[in-house]
Amino acid sequence: MQVNRLAPNQKDIFVEQKIFDDLPMFNIGGYAIFRQAIDVEVFCQAQSVLENRFDIFGLSFSEQQSGLSQQIRQTRGQIEFVDFSTDEDPTASALARLKCLYSKRFELDKDILYRTCLFKLANEEYWYVCLAHHLITDGWGYTLWLKDVCRIYSNLLRGAEALDAIESIDFLTALGAQKAGRDLSKSRQFWQNELATLPPLVFGNKHHSGDLAQDYRSHRVSRHITQQHAMHWRAENRHTIPVSLQSMLMAALSVYFFQTTQQSKFLVGQPLHNRSTAGLKRSYGNFLSMGVSKVELEPDWQVSELFQWLHEQKRKEFRHQKLPIAELNQLASYDRAERSLLYDIELNYQKLSYKIDAELIDGETHFWHSQYQKSALIITLCDYGEQQRLELHADFHSDVFADAEQADAFLLRLITLIDWFVEHFEQPIMAAPVLSAADLRGWERFNMQPDNTYVPDSLAQLTAQKSAFTQQVRCNAMCLSGEQFKNTVHKATIKLQQHGVKAGDRVALNLKRDANLPAWLFAIWQLQAVYVPLSRAWPDERVSYVLNDSHPQVIVSDYQQQAECEHAVQVISAALDEVQLSDAAPLSWSISPDSLAYIIYTSGTTGAPKGVMVSHRALAAFLSAMHGALGTSQGAFWLASTTVGFDISILELVYPILYGQDVYVSEEGLFQRPEHLQALLSNTGINTIQATPTAWRVLLNSGWSPRADLTLLCGGEALGPDLAAALSTSGNRLFNFYGPTEATIWATVMQFQAGAEVSIGRPLTHSQAYVVNPQGQLMPPLVTGELVLTGPCLAQGYWQNPALTKQKFTTLELGGHHPQRVYHTGDQAYLNADNQLIYVGRNDRQIKFRGVRVELAEIESKLRAIENVEDAYVTLVTRADTHNEVLVAYLKTPRAIFNEARAVAQLKQSLPAYLIPTRFECLDTFPLNDSGKVAVNAFPAIGWESTGPAVVSDNQIEQILLETWQQMLGRNDFSVDDNFFDMGASSLDVVNFTAQINTQIKRAILTVDVFANPTVRSLAHKLAHSDVTASTMVSNSASQKQSLQAGRRRLSARRKSRATAE
Repeated sequence: MQVNRLAPNQKDIFVEQKIFDDLPMFNIGGYAIFRQAIDVEVFCQAQSVLENRFDIFGLSFSEQQSGLSQQIRQTRGQIEFVDFSTDEDPTASALARLKCLYSKRFELDKDILYRTCLFKLANEEYWYVCLAHHLITDGWGYTLWLKDVCRIYSNLLRGAEALDAIESIDFLTALGAQKAGRDLSKSRQFWQNELATLPPLVFGNKHHSGDLAQDYRSHRVSRHITQQHAMHWRAENRHTIPVSLQSMLMAALSVYFFQTTQQSKFLVGQPLHNRSTAGLKRSYGNFLSMGVSKVELEPDWQVSELFQWLHEQKRKEFRHQKLPIAELNQLASYDRAERSLLYDIELNYQKLSYKIDAELIDGETHFWHSQYQKSALIITLCDYGEQQRLELHADFHSDVFADAEQADAFLLRLITLIDWFVEHFEQPIMAAPVLSAADLRGWERFNMQPDNTYVPDSLAQLTAQKSAFTQQVRCNAMCLSGEQFKNTVHKATIKLQQHGVKAGDRVALNLKRDANLPAWLFAIWQLQAVYVPLSRAWPDERVSYVLNDSHPQVIVSDYQQQAECEHAVQVISAALDEVQLSDAAPLSWSISPDSLAYIIYTSGTTGAPKGVMVSHRALAAFLSAMHGALGTSQGAFWLASTTVGFDISILELVYPILYGQDVYVSEEGLFQRPEHLQALLSNTGINTIQATPTAWRVLLNSGWSPRADLTLLCGGEALGPDLAAALSTSGNRLFNFYGPTEATIWATVMQFQAGAEVSIGRPLTHSQAYVVNPQGQLMPPLVTGELVLTGPCLAQGYWQNPALTKQKFTTLELGGHHPQRVYHTGDQAYLNADNQLIYVGRNDRQIKFRGVRVELAEIESKLRAIENVEDAYVTLVTRADTHNEVLVAYLKTPRAIFNEARAVAQLKQSLPAYLIPTRFECLDTFPLNDSGKVAVNAFPAIGWESTGPAVVSDNQIEQILLETWQQMLGRNDFSVDDNFFDMGASSLDVVNFTAQINTQIKRAILTVDVFANPTVRSLAHKLAHSDVTASTMVSNSASQKQSLQAGRRRLSARRKSRATAE
């Protein structure tokens, strides 16, 4: 018995076979189809001659103390003959048997390492099946095997010497010649330099579940490239730069992944055939090894420069390709815990003739796809010869492509790129399209507008509708009919005119919330003036900034904040009692579409808010689109509860009035008092409600459940699947909206259906949405990029900030259309397989917090203004215990000199309460990364458990309240006189707090009590003098139910009366 050491590539396979012992990962082979009659006995004799002649059929492998070795044994396998010709579907039977054969692994220490079969499917159709372990042969050896069997069979049939014209040589002989005189020292040095810094894996570090069959299972899709198409690609060889089919495919992969991931450097695994001499090309066995190719793109390259670089890089790597992959892994010396593989993409070019042409037999060969692989994606280009077609295969894991359709779309994109390279050899690579024609059609369908869509260009068209101003506007006991509301609008218009307001003037509103509030908006717009909202929740400093920046001609107010008095701005009372309608001149709704409807201020990156300018054209188009999304609903009764500082309040205040739907204007912060909100919903019959996910959670946690006739609008934050399921009950409607202020309130919508994936849906009518890369190129489905919006609903830009307007509003060519004005949202998203947009997150440090867009830089700038704070970094953290989102501030300042109470007091002067961080973590230094930037992931984790000695109280009720808050907020450092909200409590915390307290004490507590008594001492005093018990609350609940029934009867009668009148 001859004993030989294993070649390096065999060692790699042997070791990995031990790791993947349960998988047939290293089975290789295929089958040949003969469309002629076969003499089975002679063919089996030919197989036997081949087996006895060549050593690979006797190879066996063992592991001993001296190392791994291979030896030749005398035992050979036997060909199996199976007749499927009498089966109902012979082809299906043969393929099923093939699958069974290839799914069975070889046992290295027991089995003969190959299997052969001859299948009969018909009198003139036979399949010859060859299967072997990769240790004894590779793809080249497999094709030699097939051809030599057919030659021997042909020789036997005509009575010639069986081995006549067989020039193949034994594997071990060829292996010894290959090993002789190899000096790999220069190759080691070359690859040590090349792999000194590893680029990231393209698909990231794959998570392995531990189930090998699941983790490494692969799937295949194939694309046949016609002969004419293939000849077009080959014609590109006329260039002075060598351009091979292999380099074309490598270029397509490189450009595709750069444009879709912005990764300009990555590694690609490539099989190396290692048959450089004529002798090696005639040898059986496995000489195949895996090599690595390094890709480094420069974005400003032209296509010709990319091919030149690929050619030069291939020449350098070719000189050092004999270094085994195991040694390459050692030279790379990466952390196996952080990176599972050296590369996760393989590129394979196979130039093989699949035709078998012996003297008396001919056929065609087929490779069998291995069902398991280590790399996440393997791309194989099969070249059948100069006058033949090409085949492009993708073998992929399910975490790369969910199904064959997605993988096939990827192959189409590679083909599209190669086609483009052929025609645009001197064009920049960044101009190359990564979308196929099918992808472009998909985006067109996604943004398709309904036929004959009417786009109003101002409120003039909407106010002319029959439904406009036919509604009721209510607030507590105040109720305005449609006619009364129109009169109120006219009175407000007269008052503004009397104070000199004209077209283009800014009018700031700082009003209490009552039924007159929406009338002031219409009065401003009737004069073509511009609405500037001022929220009473804002601190004086923010109000002052908005007034200074917008320079309003007048402020309409029913009270005076200190900030207002610091400006030379006319402040007029909101009272309308003294205004006489007889003084009114006839007014028409003649509004210029491009005149501004409102300027609303959002958080800014520089620490100062920025004013977004929205035109009448944009507002009218949006309101019309909302009517299309929600549909005609004669019985809709809206709740308007959103603060005017949030642009979605305009939808609540304006939309119902234009479409003949009732609206109830409530006080601000209604969702923070869920008991009051529940009573309001019960007593009024309100059935259309808009809120953020945070607000909806507050309401649900208070014990409320949605009734069947509700229309619920959710937006401003990501809607979780659990919340969507809780809100979506039988019979009601739940809409998930998405949209930045710059796109006029909402831009996309999804009507949630039970069991569906929560998405941000599709564009509203009159809007279009696209996903692009940083270069502004349209991305294919399932590829994450920046979401950009276009259409008539876009804002005009930022008030007195042309530089920012130019940065955020640009012109792009999308989907083959003419250049379009787009808004860059900064949000990351992708288009899923169901043609729905999936929101991923931000590409900057802007967040949505409690429904409001927040620039964390604004908070940080205020923190840096605090004495002794050298630097600040604010982040949004989700607590693991309560699942609440809270703001955490990391401060570069000594803990010993930081006064948290003083810092909070200073922040309150310039920031709304919800923007004040819940926790302050003091650090001596900030962690930095290699580039000198703040290493965000290196900040210490926040612990929410209570620490330090707990504050105690002698009062029993106070002690219960203290302990509950200490447990919920994870801090013991506040006294009975500290404000809950200053210590980090949120509205959701209040709801959870009241639920816990009501289970511990007999007296009942309402959330409104907590807001009114925000300290332990004051709340304990309230409870000590309260007679309300749990039983009383049940009684009140019954009373509210009776009130609900009466209210609904009144509402139903009023709607029937209105319908009759119409």
